[in-house]
Amino acid sequence: MPATCGELLQGVDGLGPVLVSLPVGRGGTVEVALVEEPGERVQPDRPRARAALRLALDACGWRGGAQVRLGAELPPGRGLGSSTVDVAGVLCATAAAAGIGLDPARLMRLATAVEPSDTSPLAGLWAADHVHGGRLRHLGPAPAAWVAAVDDGGMVDTLALHARAGPGPALPPGTLHALAAAVAAGDLAAIGALATASARRNQQRLPHPAFPDALAVAAAIGAAGVCAAHSGSLLGVLCGSAEDARRAATELRDHGWPASVDRVSAPGATVRARARTSAGRESGSGGVAEPWTHSNRSRAETRAKPSAAGSPAVEGVAHGIAQRRSRLPQHPRAMSCAERGRRTPPPVETGGAKPNRAPAQKCSEPSAAGSPAVEGVAHGIARRRSRLPQHPRAMSCAERGRRSLPRLKPEMAKPDRTPGSEQKRERSRARPGVRPWRG
Repeated sequence: MPATCGELLQGVDGLGPVLVSLPVGRGGTVEVALVEEPGERVQPDRPRARAALRLALDACGWRGGAQVRLGAELPPGRGLGSSTVDVAGVLCATAAAAGIGLDPARLMRLATAVEPSDTSPLAGLWAADHVHGGRLRHLGPAPAAWVAAVDDGGMVDTLALHARAGPGPALPPGTLHALAAAVAAGDLAAIGALATASARRNQQRLPHPAFPDALAVAAAIGAAGVCAAHSGSLLGVLCGSAEDARRAATELRDHGWPASVDRVSAPGATVRARARTSAGRESGSGGVAEPWTHSNRSRAETRAKPSAAGSPAVEGVAHGIAQRRSRLPQHPRAMSCAERGRRTPPPVETGGAKPNRAPAQKCSEPSAAGSPAVEGVAHGIARRRSRLPQHPRAMSCAERGRRSLPRLKPEMAKPDRTPGSEQKRERSRARPGVRPWRG
Protein backbone atom coordinates (compact mmCIF):
# COMPACT_ATOMS: atom_id res chain seq x y z
CA MET A 1 0.00 0.00 0.00
CA PRO A 2 1.66 3.30 -1.07
CA ALA A 3 2.52 6.01 1.43
CA THR A 4 1.83 9.68 0.76
CA CYS A 5 3.75 12.91 1.12
CA GLY A 6 0.77 14.94 2.16
CA GLU A 7 -1.76 16.25 -0.34
CA LEU A 8 -1.75 18.33 -3.47
CA LEU A 9 -5.15 19.68 -2.50
CA GLN A 10 -7.45 19.48 0.52
CA GLY A 11 -10.40 21.59 1.58
CA VAL A 12 -14.07 22.16 1.04
CA ASP A 13 -15.64 23.41 -2.20
CA GLY A 14 -19.24 23.84 -3.30
CA LEU A 15 -19.82 20.07 -3.39
CA GLY A 16 -18.31 19.29 0.01
CA PRO A 17 -14.96 18.00 1.31
CA VAL A 18 -12.36 17.08 -1.31
CA LEU A 19 -8.80 15.75 -1.17
CA VAL A 20 -6.10 14.84 -3.71
CA SER A 21 -3.24 12.79 -2.24
CA LEU A 22 0.37 12.71 -3.46
CA PRO A 23 1.52 9.05 -3.28
CA VAL A 24 5.25 8.26 -3.11
CA GLY A 25 7.44 5.21 -3.65
CA ARG A 26 7.58 3.88 -0.09
CA GLY A 27 4.68 2.15 1.59
CA GLY A 28 3.42 -0.40 4.08
CA THR A 29 2.02 -3.92 4.13
CA VAL A 30 -1.02 -5.61 5.62
CA GLU A 31 -1.52 -9.38 5.64
CA VAL A 32 -4.86 -11.09 6.23
CA ALA A 33 -5.79 -14.75 6.56
CA LEU A 34 -9.37 -15.99 6.87
CA VAL A 35 -9.78 -18.93 9.25
CA GLU A 36 -12.63 -21.28 10.12
CA GLU A 37 -12.56 -20.60 13.86
CA PRO A 38 -14.48 -17.48 14.95
CA GLY A 39 -12.50 -14.60 16.38
CA GLU A 40 -10.39 -11.71 15.15
CA ARG A 41 -6.72 -11.16 15.86
CA VAL A 42 -4.82 -8.03 14.81
CA GLN A 43 -1.09 -7.69 15.42
CA PRO A 44 -0.14 -5.11 16.51
CA ASP A 45 -3.56 -4.29 17.88
CA ARG A 46 -4.80 -1.02 16.40
CA PRO A 47 -8.44 -0.02 16.91
CA ARG A 48 -8.92 1.40 13.41
CA ALA A 49 -7.52 -1.68 11.72
CA ARG A 50 -9.81 -3.87 13.87
CA ALA A 51 -12.81 -1.72 12.93
CA ALA A 52 -11.86 -2.01 9.25
CA LEU A 53 -11.60 -5.81 9.63
CA ARG A 54 -15.16 -6.05 10.98
CA LEU A 55 -16.45 -3.97 8.08
CA ALA A 56 -14.54 -6.11 5.58
CA LEU A 57 -15.81 -9.40 7.03
CA ASP A 58 -19.40 -8.14 6.90
CA ALA A 59 -18.96 -6.88 3.34
CA CYS A 60 -17.53 -10.24 2.23
CA GLY A 61 -20.11 -12.32 4.08
CA TRP A 62 -17.44 -14.31 5.92
CA ARG A 63 -18.80 -15.99 9.07
CA GLY A 64 -15.51 -17.36 10.36
CA GLY A 65 -12.58 -15.54 11.88
CA ALA A 66 -9.58 -13.64 10.56
CA GLN A 67 -5.98 -13.00 11.48
CA VAL A 68 -4.30 -9.73 10.53
CA ARG A 69 -0.69 -8.69 10.72
CA LEU A 70 0.14 -5.03 10.16
CA GLY A 71 3.57 -4.31 8.77
CA ALA A 72 3.75 -1.00 10.67
CA GLU A 73 6.49 0.28 8.34
CA LEU A 74 5.22 3.88 8.50
CA PRO A 75 5.26 6.02 11.63
CA PRO A 76 1.76 7.19 12.63
CA GLY A 77 0.59 10.79 12.72
CA ARG A 78 3.15 12.18 10.23
CA GLY A 79 1.08 12.59 7.07
CA LEU A 80 2.50 9.48 5.35
CA GLY A 81 -0.93 7.86 5.27
CA SER A 82 -0.17 5.20 7.91
CA SER A 83 -3.82 5.02 8.98
CA THR A 84 -4.93 4.62 5.36
CA VAL A 85 -2.37 1.85 4.87
CA ASP A 86 -3.83 -0.02 7.84
CA VAL A 87 -7.51 0.59 7.08
CA ALA A 88 -7.50 0.30 3.30
CA GLY A 89 -4.92 -2.48 3.45
CA VAL A 90 -7.16 -4.59 5.71
CA LEU A 91 -10.13 -3.96 3.41
CA CYS A 92 -8.27 -4.88 0.23
CA ALA A 93 -6.49 -7.92 1.66
CA THR A 94 -9.63 -9.32 3.30
CA ALA A 95 -11.59 -8.94 0.08
CA ALA A 96 -8.78 -10.65 -1.85
CA ALA A 97 -8.69 -13.57 0.61
CA ALA A 98 -12.46 -13.97 0.32
CA GLY A 99 -12.41 -13.71 -3.47
CA ILE A 100 -14.47 -10.49 -3.47
CA GLY A 101 -13.63 -7.49 -5.65
CA LEU A 102 -13.81 -3.94 -4.29
CA ASP A 103 -14.35 -1.15 -6.79
CA PRO A 104 -12.87 2.30 -5.94
CA ALA A 105 -16.20 3.79 -4.82
CA ARG A 106 -16.98 0.93 -2.46
CA LEU A 107 -13.43 0.90 -1.10
CA MET A 108 -13.60 4.62 -0.31
CA ARG A 109 -17.02 4.28 1.36
CA LEU A 110 -15.75 1.48 3.60
CA ALA A 111 -12.49 3.28 4.43
CA THR A 112 -14.17 6.58 5.31
CA ALA A 113 -16.62 4.70 7.54
CA VAL A 114 -13.64 4.11 9.85
CA GLU A 115 -11.97 7.54 9.64
CA PRO A 116 -11.19 10.29 7.09
CA SER A 117 -9.03 8.64 4.45
CA ASP A 118 -6.96 9.47 1.37
CA THR A 119 -6.84 8.10 -2.18
CA SER A 120 -3.48 6.33 -2.05
CA PRO A 121 -5.08 2.84 -2.50
CA LEU A 122 -6.24 3.93 -5.99
CA ALA A 123 -3.91 3.89 -8.98
CA GLY A 124 -3.18 7.39 -10.29
CA LEU A 125 -4.36 10.69 -8.85
CA TRP A 126 -7.94 10.90 -7.62
CA ALA A 127 -10.14 13.56 -6.05
CA ALA A 128 -12.37 12.12 -3.33
CA ASP A 129 -14.60 13.10 -0.48
CA HIS A 130 -12.20 12.03 2.25
CA VAL A 131 -14.84 12.32 4.98
CA HIS A 132 -17.90 10.52 3.56
CA GLY A 133 -16.50 8.70 0.53
CA GLY A 134 -19.45 9.61 -1.69
CA ARG A 135 -17.50 11.68 -4.22
CA LEU A 136 -14.82 10.26 -6.47
CA ARG A 137 -13.11 11.56 -9.60
CA HIS A 138 -10.10 10.21 -11.48
CA LEU A 139 -7.76 13.04 -12.50
CA GLY A 140 -5.06 11.13 -14.37
CA PRO A 141 -1.64 9.53 -13.86
CA ALA A 142 0.84 10.82 -11.30
CA PRO A 143 3.40 13.28 -12.69
CA ALA A 144 7.08 12.40 -13.07
CA ALA A 145 8.38 14.15 -9.98
CA TRP A 146 10.45 13.76 -6.81
CA VAL A 147 9.88 15.11 -3.32
CA ALA A 148 12.34 16.31 -0.68
CA ALA A 149 10.31 15.54 2.45
CA VAL A 150 10.72 17.19 5.87
CA ASP A 151 9.33 15.69 9.05
CA ASP A 152 9.38 17.84 12.19
CA GLY A 153 8.75 14.78 14.37
CA GLY A 154 5.30 15.72 15.62
CA MET A 155 2.21 13.50 15.65
CA VAL A 156 -1.29 14.50 14.53
CA ASP A 157 -4.45 12.50 15.22
CA THR A 158 -6.67 12.74 12.15
CA LEU A 159 -9.96 12.21 13.97
CA ALA A 160 -9.12 14.76 16.66
CA LEU A 161 -7.98 17.34 14.07
CA HIS A 162 -11.16 16.94 12.00
CA ALA A 163 -13.29 17.24 15.12
CA ARG A 164 -11.48 20.42 16.11
CA ALA A 165 -10.72 22.17 12.79
CA GLY A 166 -13.00 20.49 10.25
CA PRO A 167 -12.10 18.66 7.01
CA GLY A 168 -10.07 21.56 5.55
CA PRO A 169 -10.10 25.21 4.53
CA ALA A 170 -12.51 26.61 1.97
CA LEU A 171 -11.31 26.29 -1.65
CA PRO A 172 -11.62 29.04 -4.22
CA PRO A 173 -14.11 28.22 -6.99
CA GLY A 174 -12.63 26.24 -9.86
CA THR A 175 -9.59 24.98 -7.89
CA LEU A 176 -10.33 21.30 -8.45
CA HIS A 177 -10.99 21.81 -12.18
CA ALA A 178 -7.67 23.65 -12.52
CA LEU A 179 -5.80 20.81 -10.80
CA ALA A 180 -7.55 18.20 -12.96
CA ALA A 181 -6.49 20.10 -16.12
CA ALA A 182 -2.88 20.38 -14.89
CA VAL A 183 -2.68 16.64 -14.09
CA ALA A 184 -4.19 15.69 -17.44
CA ALA A 185 -1.65 17.90 -19.23
CA GLY A 186 1.28 16.69 -17.10
CA ASP A 187 2.07 20.32 -16.17
CA LEU A 188 4.22 19.95 -13.06
CA ALA A 189 4.63 23.69 -12.60
CA ALA A 190 0.85 24.24 -12.48
CA ILE A 191 0.45 21.27 -10.16
CA GLY A 192 3.15 22.69 -7.86
CA ALA A 193 1.56 26.14 -7.80
CA LEU A 194 -1.84 24.73 -6.81
CA ALA A 195 -0.22 22.51 -4.17
CA THR A 196 1.64 25.48 -2.69
CA ALA A 197 -1.57 27.50 -2.49
CA SER A 198 -3.34 24.65 -0.71
CA ALA A 199 -0.42 24.32 1.77
CA ARG A 200 -0.62 28.05 2.52
CA ARG A 201 -4.34 27.87 3.28
CA ASN A 202 -3.77 24.89 5.57
CA GLN A 203 -1.19 26.81 7.68
CA GLN A 204 -4.02 28.50 9.52
CA ARG A 205 -5.57 25.13 10.31
CA LEU A 206 -2.35 23.17 11.04
CA PRO A 207 0.84 25.28 11.08
CA HIS A 208 4.09 23.64 10.03
CA PRO A 209 7.30 25.15 11.48
CA ALA A 210 9.42 24.27 8.41
CA PHE A 211 7.02 25.86 5.91
CA PRO A 212 8.93 29.21 5.50
CA ASP A 213 12.25 27.39 4.96
CA ALA A 214 10.64 25.01 2.46
CA LEU A 215 9.29 27.95 0.45
CA ALA A 216 12.75 29.56 0.42
CA VAL A 217 14.47 26.34 -0.71
CA ALA A 218 11.88 25.76 -3.45
CA ALA A 219 12.43 29.28 -4.79
CA ALA A 220 16.24 28.94 -4.61
CA ILE A 221 16.48 25.72 -6.65
CA GLY A 222 13.53 26.41 -8.96
CA ALA A 223 11.30 23.65 -7.62
CA ALA A 224 7.71 23.27 -8.77
CA GLY A 225 6.25 24.05 -5.37
CA VAL A 226 5.57 22.85 -1.84
CA CYS A 227 3.06 20.23 -0.69
CA ALA A 228 1.94 19.69 2.88
CA ALA A 229 0.24 16.99 4.90
CA HIS A 230 -3.10 18.53 5.84
CA SER A 231 -3.44 16.06 8.74
CA GLY A 232 0.19 15.40 9.66
CA SER A 233 3.62 16.84 10.35
CA LEU A 234 5.09 16.18 6.88
CA LEU A 235 6.10 18.83 4.34
CA GLY A 236 7.63 18.34 0.89
CA VAL A 237 9.40 20.32 -1.83
CA LEU A 238 8.08 19.14 -5.23
CA CYS A 239 10.87 18.83 -7.82
CA GLY A 240 11.04 17.82 -11.47
CA SER A 241 14.18 15.64 -11.17
CA ALA A 242 15.98 13.50 -8.63
CA GLU A 243 18.97 15.84 -8.77
CA ASP A 244 16.84 18.84 -7.77
CA ALA A 245 15.23 16.80 -4.99
CA ARG A 246 18.64 15.85 -3.57
CA ARG A 247 19.72 19.51 -3.68
CA ALA A 248 16.54 20.53 -1.90
CA ALA A 249 17.12 17.89 0.78
CA THR A 250 20.67 19.18 1.31
CA GLU A 251 19.41 22.77 1.64
CA LEU A 252 16.76 21.71 4.13
CA ARG A 253 19.34 19.88 6.23
CA ASP A 254 21.45 23.04 6.19
CA HIS A 255 18.43 24.81 7.69
CA GLY A 256 18.33 22.21 10.46
CA TRP A 257 15.54 20.01 9.15
CA PRO A 258 15.95 16.24 8.60
CA ALA A 259 15.02 15.50 4.99
CA SER A 260 14.69 12.48 2.71
CA VAL A 261 14.02 12.02 -1.02
CA ASP A 262 11.09 10.02 -2.43
CA ARG A 263 9.85 9.54 -5.95
CA VAL A 264 6.21 10.31 -6.76
CA SER A 265 4.51 7.01 -7.59
CA ALA A 266 0.83 6.08 -7.61
CA PRO A 267 0.50 2.34 -8.37
CA GLY A 268 -2.42 1.91 -5.98
CA ALA A 269 -2.85 -1.04 -3.67
CA THR A 270 -0.89 -4.11 -4.74
CA VAL A 271 -2.80 -7.20 -3.67
CA ARG A 272 -1.19 -10.61 -3.75
CA ALA A 273 -3.20 -13.72 -2.93
CA ARG A 274 -2.23 -17.37 -2.95
CA ALA A 275 -3.73 -20.70 -1.82
CA ARG A 276 -2.33 -22.44 1.21
CA THR A 277 0.23 -25.17 0.77
CA SER A 278 -1.65 -27.32 3.27
CA ALA A 279 -4.91 -26.79 1.30
CA GLY A 280 -7.09 -23.83 1.24
CA ARG A 281 -8.60 -20.53 1.55
CA GLU A 282 -6.32 -17.89 0.20
CA SER A 283 -4.53 -15.28 2.23
CA GLY A 284 -4.46 -11.76 0.88
CA SER A 285 -1.66 -9.25 1.28
CA GLY A 286 -2.22 -5.53 0.92
CA GLY A 287 1.42 -4.96 -0.01
CA VAL A 288 4.19 -6.63 -1.96
CA ALA A 289 5.51 -8.80 0.88
CA GLU A 290 5.01 -12.55 0.98
CA PRO A 291 1.74 -13.66 2.64
CA TRP A 292 1.87 -14.48 6.32
CA THR A 293 2.39 -18.13 7.16
CA HIS A 294 0.40 -19.41 10.14
CA SER A 295 -0.87 -22.69 11.50
CA ASN A 296 -4.64 -22.11 11.44
CA ARG A 297 -6.43 -23.46 8.41
CA SER A 298 -9.23 -21.69 6.62
CA ARG A 299 -12.58 -23.11 5.48
CA ALA A 300 -11.34 -24.05 2.03
CA GLU A 301 -8.30 -25.78 3.53
CA THR A 302 -10.25 -27.95 5.96
CA ARG A 303 -12.78 -29.05 3.34
CA ALA A 304 -11.15 -31.98 1.53
CA LYS A 305 -12.05 -32.63 -2.09
CA PRO A 306 -12.06 -36.03 -3.85
CA SER A 307 -8.74 -36.72 -5.51
CA ALA A 308 -8.19 -38.49 -8.79
CA ALA A 309 -6.83 -42.04 -8.74
CA GLY A 310 -3.07 -42.13 -8.77
CA SER A 311 -2.74 -38.64 -7.30
CA PRO A 312 -0.14 -38.05 -4.57
CA ALA A 313 -2.90 -37.68 -1.96
CA VAL A 314 -4.44 -41.09 -2.79
CA GLU A 315 -1.05 -42.79 -2.97
CA GLY A 316 -0.12 -41.31 0.39
CA VAL A 317 -3.28 -42.65 2.03
CA ALA A 318 -2.71 -46.11 0.53
CA HIS A 319 0.88 -46.10 1.73
CA GLY A 320 -0.22 -45.20 5.25
CA ILE A 321 -2.77 -48.02 5.34
CA ALA A 322 -0.18 -50.49 4.10
CA GLN A 323 2.26 -49.38 6.79
CA ARG A 324 -0.31 -49.79 9.57
CA ARG A 325 -1.32 -53.23 8.32
CA SER A 326 2.31 -54.34 8.14
CA ARG A 327 2.61 -53.81 11.93
CA LEU A 328 -0.30 -56.14 12.74
CA PRO A 329 0.54 -59.78 13.77
CA GLN A 330 0.10 -62.10 10.78
CA HIS A 331 -1.48 -65.59 10.99
CA PRO A 332 0.95 -68.37 9.95
CA ARG A 333 -1.38 -69.40 7.14
CA ALA A 334 -2.40 -65.87 6.17
CA MET A 335 -2.53 -65.23 2.44
CA SER A 336 -3.07 -61.89 0.69
CA CYS A 337 -5.86 -61.38 -1.80
CA ALA A 338 -3.35 -61.09 -4.60
CA GLU A 339 -1.71 -64.39 -3.65
CA ARG A 340 -5.08 -66.17 -3.57
CA GLY A 341 -5.79 -64.91 -7.05
CA ARG A 342 -2.43 -65.92 -8.51
CA ARG A 343 -2.16 -69.40 -7.03
CA THR A 344 -3.66 -72.40 -8.82
CA PRO A 345 -5.80 -74.54 -6.47
CA PRO A 346 -3.94 -77.79 -5.79
CA PRO A 347 -5.80 -81.14 -5.97
CA VAL A 348 -7.37 -82.11 -2.65
CA GLU A 349 -7.19 -85.73 -1.55
CA THR A 350 -10.02 -86.78 0.72
CA GLY A 351 -9.73 -90.54 0.71
CA GLY A 352 -11.39 -91.05 -2.65
CA ALA A 353 -14.34 -88.82 -1.97
CA LYS A 354 -14.44 -85.62 -3.96
CA PRO A 355 -15.15 -82.44 -2.02
CA ASN A 356 -18.49 -80.80 -2.51
CA ARG A 357 -17.78 -77.94 -4.96
CA ALA A 358 -21.35 -76.93 -5.62
CA PRO A 359 -21.19 -73.83 -3.36
CA ALA A 360 -17.97 -72.71 -5.05
CA GLN A 361 -19.60 -73.08 -8.47
CA LYS A 362 -22.58 -71.08 -7.27
CA CYS A 363 -20.29 -68.28 -6.01
CA SER A 364 -18.50 -68.12 -9.34
CA GLU A 365 -21.63 -67.36 -11.34
CA PRO A 366 -21.50 -63.54 -11.09
CA SER A 367 -17.81 -63.42 -12.14
CA ALA A 368 -16.14 -64.46 -15.35
CA ALA A 369 -15.24 -68.15 -15.48
CA GLY A 370 -11.63 -68.96 -14.69
CA SER A 371 -10.89 -65.59 -13.09
CA PRO A 372 -8.23 -65.65 -10.37
CA ALA A 373 -10.63 -64.30 -7.75
CA VAL A 374 -13.20 -67.09 -8.35
CA GLU A 375 -10.55 -69.80 -8.35
CA GLY A 376 -9.15 -68.47 -5.11
CA VAL A 377 -12.55 -68.52 -3.39
CA ALA A 378 -13.30 -72.06 -4.64
CA HIS A 379 -9.92 -73.25 -3.47
CA GLY A 380 -10.52 -71.83 0.02
CA ILE A 381 -13.93 -73.51 0.34
CA ALA A 382 -12.54 -76.86 -0.85
CA ARG A 383 -9.71 -76.76 1.64
CA ARG A 384 -12.02 -76.01 4.55
CA ARG A 385 -14.41 -78.82 3.58
CA SER A 386 -11.55 -81.28 3.13
CA ARG A 387 -10.79 -81.02 6.86
CA LEU A 388 -14.32 -82.17 7.83
CA PRO A 389 -14.92 -85.93 8.52
CA GLN A 390 -16.54 -87.52 5.45
CA HIS A 391 -19.29 -90.16 5.64
CA PRO A 392 -18.37 -93.42 3.75
CA ARG A 393 -21.39 -93.02 1.53
CA ALA A 394 -20.99 -89.24 1.11
CA MET A 395 -21.93 -88.03 -2.34
CA SER A 396 -21.72 -84.53 -3.71
CA CYS A 397 -24.71 -82.73 -5.09
CA ALA A 398 -23.16 -82.80 -8.55
CA GLU A 399 -22.70 -86.60 -8.37
CA ARG A 400 -26.30 -87.07 -7.31
CA GLY A 401 -27.42 -85.10 -10.31
CA ARG A 402 -25.27 -87.04 -12.77
CA ARG A 403 -26.09 -90.59 -11.59
CA SER A 404 -29.36 -92.29 -12.55
CA LEU A 405 -31.00 -94.43 -9.87
CA PRO A 406 -31.44 -98.20 -10.78
CA ARG A 407 -34.88 -99.66 -11.07
CA LEU A 408 -35.61 -102.13 -8.21
CA LYS A 409 -37.04 -105.63 -8.81
CA PRO A 410 -40.13 -106.64 -6.82
CA GLU A 411 -38.25 -109.34 -4.88
CA MET A 412 -35.65 -106.77 -3.96
CA ALA A 413 -38.25 -104.57 -2.36
CA LYS A 414 -37.42 -103.89 1.23
CA PRO A 415 -39.90 -104.85 3.99
CA ASP A 416 -41.81 -102.23 5.79
CA ARG A 417 -39.57 -100.63 8.32
CA THR A 418 -42.22 -98.47 9.88
CA PRO A 419 -41.48 -98.00 13.58
CA GLY A 420 -43.46 -100.61 15.63
CA SER A 421 -44.32 -102.99 12.72
CA GLU A 422 -41.96 -105.83 13.93
CA GLN A 423 -43.44 -105.75 17.41
CA LYS A 424 -46.99 -106.07 16.03
CA ARG A 425 -45.95 -109.02 13.83
CA GLU A 426 -44.36 -110.90 16.75
CA ARG A 427 -47.42 -110.45 18.94
CA SER A 428 -49.76 -111.78 16.22
CA ARG A 429 -47.64 -114.97 15.83
CA ALA A 430 -47.65 -115.63 19.57
CA ARG A 431 -51.47 -115.57 19.90
CA PRO A 432 -53.19 -118.76 18.64
CA GLY A 433 -56.17 -118.42 16.38
CA VAL A 434 -55.21 -114.93 15.31
CA ARG A 435 -54.23 -114.30 11.76
CA PRO A 436 -50.74 -112.85 11.53
CA TRP A 437 -50.67 -109.14 10.86
CA ARG A 438 -49.14 -108.05 7.57
CA GLY A 439 -48.87 -104.33 7.96
